[in-house]
Amino acid sequence: MWEEAGSAPNNNIIGIDPILNDPMNGDYSLSENSPAIGYGCLSFTYKKSSPINSVKINGLRLTSSQNERVGGKISIDTIWDQDTIKVMDNILIENGTTLSINPGTTVEFYGDYKIDVKGQFLAQGNSDNNIYFTVNDTTGFGMINQRLGCWGGIQFHNTSSANDSSKIEYCNFQFSKHFTDLARLEDGCGGAISVYNFSKLMISNSIFKNNVSNFGGAIGVVFDSNPLIYKNLMIENYALKNGSAITAMYSYPKIIGNTIYNNINYNFDPTVEERSAVFSFISKATIKENIIYNNFSNPGQMRHNKLYYTTYNSVEGYLQENGNIISDPLFIDPENHNFNLDQQSPCIDAGDPLSPFDLDNTIADIGCYYYDQIVDVDEAIVIDECRIIQNYPNPFNGSTIISYKLYRENSVKLEIYNTNGELVFIYDLQRKFAGIHSFNFDAENLNSGVYFYSIILDNGDRYTNKMIYIK
Repeated sequence: MWEEAGSAPNNNIIGIDPILNDPMNGDYSLSENSPAIGYGCLSFTYKKSSPINSVKINGLRLTSSQNERVGGKISIDTIWDQDTIKVMDNILIENGTTLSINPGTTVEFYGDYKIDVKGQFLAQGNSDNNIYFTVNDTTGFGMINQRLGCWGGIQFHNTSSANDSSKIEYCNFQFSKHFTDLARLEDGCGGAISVYNFSKLMISNSIFKNNVSNFGGAIGVVFDSNPLIYKNLMIENYALKNGSAITAMYSYPKIIGNTIYNNINYNFDPTVEERSAVFSFISKATIKENIIYNNFSNPGQMRHNKLYYTTYNSVEGYLQENGNIISDPLFIDPENHNFNLDQQSPCIDAGDPLSPFDLDNTIADIGCYYYDQIVDVDEAIVIDECRIIQNYPNPFNGSTIISYKLYRENSVKLEIYNTNGELVFIYDLQRKFAGIHSFNFDAENLNSGVYFYSIILDNGDRYTNKMIYIK
């Protein structure tokens, strides 16, 4: 079809609006009344189209049989439940609208795009199936002060409190960057999650690694905000000025039960001498039962926090008051990212005695992973002989740590299978004592994909979990 006047050779029609469904939002399918129906290639028949295949979408449920490429506004309640969601543009969740992401989904950003939440955001994985937020191409990410090889994070800026609470649980965040200027606090801060003037948010049981901001490498909380930041692991995040893990400004967040380790300040501003992992500026942040240790900081791991609100933490170089301790937390293998507590850790049962007990019915431990003391109880009550722990990192590139916990001494074997059920790796881990053990698995010779790893005991019992390898 042409708009220009003239003859219409070969059954072309001219000068008539083709009446497309919604071309302004990327839906170029024909409407029911289009004069173009019946023209074109005769091998195709007319079928009413849906904007579901458009890059810019206005709310939908994505399933395994539908297009996984998304971007633009979400104006009706939407569920993402594919294995991989490919984000091709900025996402705006409009006020009054809910975006839900199901466990096991990987949200992969194809550029420096962000999720801007004006409604409700529910990313609720579980201990067996996390949700992953990452970028498809990390080229240039190492140029830490430039917006390269990254995505733009999740922002809750002036989100209306009329919406139900947003929840982020059992998620992994990596390779996000968000920069701001202190002169423009309304732009927020925080490399992976940025909160401004919003409180109805819980961030729990999640992992933050390789995220960057000038303030708050992992999370930034600004201006009258009160989110709950609970039981998260924050490692190897970066701040260009301060708060390599968390920054709170003019706010009062609850920072409880997190492990904050080996986060780094790359301070390019010679006028700013302070460097810390947790930076609390004119804020009343509740800081309780956290491990804050081995972060590149000066003069301390925390700055400007209020002692009254800082209780029962393990903080390197801090004051031993209000239940706080300064001892090495004694992780099992921090160099290989195993941050479970060793049985000799001073963090065991060192939390607030008034806090809810850990799952083993003992006083709360400090940090995001508690030490399961059920091994010290009469073994007759133990049903399973082993508990398999989710490998870390996951997804992974190169190698990953596979951990498991034995409740009794046992002979152990590791087997790894692909999705076709083919055995691709087997290793005799030999006899192990009761406790938590780790194995560094190198997947260099495998193809990218989903794999299943099994711990097999000498009685034939098998404990299996899933991992994702990205080559």
